[in-house]
Formats: sequence, structure tokens, C-alpha cells
Amino acid sequence: FDFRYDITDTEKSRVTLPFEITGRTSNVRVRTRTDLDNKWAFFAMALINADKDSALDFGREVGYYHGVDGGESWSEGSRDDTVYLPSVKPGSYYLRVEPETDASGVAYTIELTRDVPRVSYLLYAWTLLALPFLWVWFRRRSFETSRWQESDHPWVAEDDDDDE
Repeated sequence: FDFRYDITDTEKSRVTLPFEITGRTSNVRVRTRTDLDNKWAFFAMALINADKDSALDFGREVGYYHGVDGGESWSEGSRDDTVYLPSVKPGSYYLRVEPETDASGVAYTIELTRDVPRVSYLLYAWTLLALPFLWVWFRRRSFETSRWQESDHPWVAEDDDDDE
């Protein structure tokens, strides 16, 4: 959905036409893209179920600043933002967006994508699965280090500062 915000607009809110979210209950990614330049904007949004009159209210702030200070260029923030809404049930929905900013003539795009896989969950699972193996490796290494400590060729040598 493409929108444009102007300070002179009498109605600041924008409402999309109804759209269908099909399939099973899943997450919905809401991606906001703007053309902000050394400005900020706050977007109060609501994903409203047209059948049940229930809403998921959320807000996102986007700000992008850049410049040159002492010959060094710098930048801060981003023109884009992404949020994930968990457990959105199938049905007919519409999106209400109400921007707040002191900038005028801001163009922004809202993109909704259903059932987006989250890579972070895979990384969490790999970490949890690796913990027992790391624990066994650490215990074995500790045992072998202490066992070889008494031999003529230890794995870890103690530093003697008296030799120098």
C-alpha cells in the first residue's frame, strides 16, 4: 500500500481497502518503507479484522539522519522498519495507518506478508541442541587436561617466570 503524508491534510489517517488473509493462523510481517531524510515519523497502525471488529494495535517509529561532522560522514537510524505480528487468524482485514511527523510530503509504503519464516528461531534451536555437546566437550577437555598435567608432556604448561 502506497501512501503520502502532508501536514496540510485534514484527515491524517489512511485506511486500506479490505483484503483477505488466507490459510492457517500464522505471523504477519509489516514492513514500512519511507523516503525520510534527516526526519522522523511515528506510524500508529491497526490491523483490523473486518468480520469480528477486533484489532491489533501497534506503533512503529522510523527516523533517518545523516551528515558530515569534522570531515567525517555519519548516519543514524533507517528509512525502513519491520515488525512481526504473531498469530493472525485468517479472515478479512483492513489496515489503518496514522502517521505523526513534523515533515511534509513524506511518501511511505506499507507491505504485509503472511507466514514469514523466522531465521532467529532456527538459530535458537541450533544453540539449544549444541549445549549438551559443548558441555560434554568441556568436561572431557577438563578431565584430559588434569590427567596430562601429571605427565612429562602436559597439554597446558604452567608459566615459570623464574627461568628468564
